[in-house]
Amino acid sequence: MRSMRNALFAVAAVAFALAAACPNRQSARAPESDAWREEVDLHTGQSASVDDGGLTITLESVDVGNRVGYAYLRLEPRGGESVQARIEAVYGARFSDEAKAGPYEVRLKGYPGADSATLVVDKP
Repeated sequence: MRSMRNALFAVAAVAFALAAACPNRQSARAPESDAWREEVDLHTGQSASVDDGGLTITLESVDVGNRVGYAYLRLEPRGGESVQARIEAVYGARFSDEAKAGPYEVRLKGYPGADSATLVVDKP
């Protein structure tokens, strides 16, 4: 019984060590005093402005498959050119591709819905 308990302890210790060694993309970016982040929930056809009008985002459409989903966006930074973007998210993954417009980076937060998406906007 004692050897079984020792074996379970060893397995748990190895699992903990491996989990601690895995990189976490969210913590990879060092916290900066001037970094800015905002989440936006949009339905198809809706637009939202973030950062006091610094960026306007329009969710043009969503294409959801079995494992991969896409959000098609129009990004309009103040004083910059409009950017058409497609962001891909894999079902079950924690992160998606990103689209850039001016100083902004836009990602999907999770898998998009049938006609909606939650976006994370960063201004590093």
